[in-house]
This record gives sequence, structure tokens and C-alpha cells, in this order.
Amino acid sequence: MKILAVRMDKIGDTILSVPAFNTLRRMYPDAHLTILTNAYSAPVLQRLQLADEFIIHRLGAEDTTIKTVNDGHYDLLVALHDIKETAQLCKHFTIPKSRSLAAAAAKQECLSGRIPPKPTAL
Repeated sequence: MKILAVRMDKIGDTILSVPAFNTLRRMYPDAHLTILTNAYSAPVLQRLQLADEFIIHRLGAEDTTIKTVNDGHYDLLVALHDIKETAQLCKHFTIPKSRSLAAAAAKQECLSGRIPPKPTAL
């Protein structure tokens, strides 16, 4: 399985996502995990060795990012934030399944595939 995790916002918020990246790794230990992030967050995440691969998105290079992601043939997209620009970028990815961990992104329904409803309380 190939998983693309997306976090492309402020560096502090990206660092707060480290437990989520670790959880993905524990949940899918045999998966190839790729993190899509921005240029200023990438060195921190790479130093922490959180993923097998990193895709660095640069402003103005949306077409390049879309091609790189689609050429990667990912099975699952996990969006870790709800920035509108990121959601708009993600809608161009040809990834069969997606999950958003951010409520606003789920409301926008900009990600590929169906986003499941919130789980009900036990």
C-alpha cells in the first residue's frame, strides 16, 4: 500500500502533526509512506525520518506537484489540515481513497473520493 500524507502549512502546525505521521506508520507498518509538505517544513520532517519519501511543494509549481503525486500511484490520501488551497490541490490527485483529519476540509469535499462521516460516540 502507498500512502500520501499531506501537511503544507506553518512549521509549528506541521511539527504538531508528528504524532499523526507516527500513528500512520504504526497502523500501516508495511506501507510506503510519503509526506507532501512545503519547502520550509521539509527539512524538519526529513530529519525526523517520518516517511519513506517526501514531496516538496513549491508555490507556483502546482502542475509539477500534481504530476509527481499522480505518477506515484498512491492508494490512500490522508489530509492533516484544512487549508483551502491544499484542498483545491488535492482534488486533482488520482488517489482512490482519501481521509481528512480536518473538519473544514471534509465540509469542502474537495478531496478525491468519499470522506466518511464522523464516528458516532460509543
